[in-house]
Amino acid sequence: MRVYLISFFFTAIYVVSLYTFPVARPRPSLNRNDPKVITARCISVLLASSVCCILTRLIIGPSLNVFTFPTDQVLKSLLHAATIFIGPLYEVWIVDKEYRLFFIHLKDCLSNAIAWRNIIIGPLSEELTFRCCIVPICEAAGWSRLKIIFVAPLLFGMAHIHHTYEFLLAYPNAYIAAALQTVVQFSYTTVFGWYTTHLFLSTHSLFPSFLVHAFCNSMGLPTLYGKIGNRNQTRIYYTLLLLGVLIFYMTWGITDFNNHQDFEPRLVPLN
Repeated sequence: MRVYLISFFFTAIYVVSLYTFPVARPRPSLNRNDPKVITARCISVLLASSVCCILTRLIIGPSLNVFTFPTDQVLKSLLHAATIFIGPLYEVWIVDKEYRLFFIHLKDCLSNAIAWRNIIIGPLSEELTFRCCIVPICEAAGWSRLKIIFVAPLLFGMAHIHHTYEFLLAYPNAYIAAALQTVVQFSYTTVFGWYTTHLFLSTHSLFPSFLVHAFCNSMGLPTLYGKIGNRNQTRIYYTLLLLGVLIFYMTWGITDFNNHQDFEPRLVPLN
């Protein structure tokens, strides 16, 4: 039971921190893309994830160092994640020819608060809290690998439900839309959490899951219907989209790493 309480506590710390500063608190006129709101929330979640890291170290001891950088495993994780985006990468680089504006986009990202939130601070703070803190706590409680992969990410999905409250403040009567948004967001964040939890358990390093998270956020959800460029390009896109899913499945083994560090969690009475 204690492992659940601690995990819920860490989740609560993270979510509540978003509303620490008055400028970031929910209200009908709140614009979550306002640079002041983004700055306040980025500071809050970094502090929250730092607190969770300190508490985790106090609970399970200093035996795990999540800040090592296993280069080979990072590259393989990114390559594996990229396979499912073969279609979207084709759309961006071939159909839209975004490569021509790569350096302009890169410069814009470095000076854009939304990009910093979505690609750097958000993934970093979430992976620290939900992978580097909650997962080792579950390991220390003696949970099986399968249980950790499928249960722990439910908290990651739940942590996004607060968006529903903000949505209803802006659109008070849109209950059906809010419910659909909640179900969709909870579903894809939980499924994504399964994957990044698998990566973390295979490496016990922050960086594979963080960089994969950042990459996936930068790509966004793939286009699942509609026209992509001309007719031939549309056919190629959807073929590559299906092929990417197949390759992702067939190459799953490249993410079954032998842990680059020997982590023996100090079993503590958390159950």
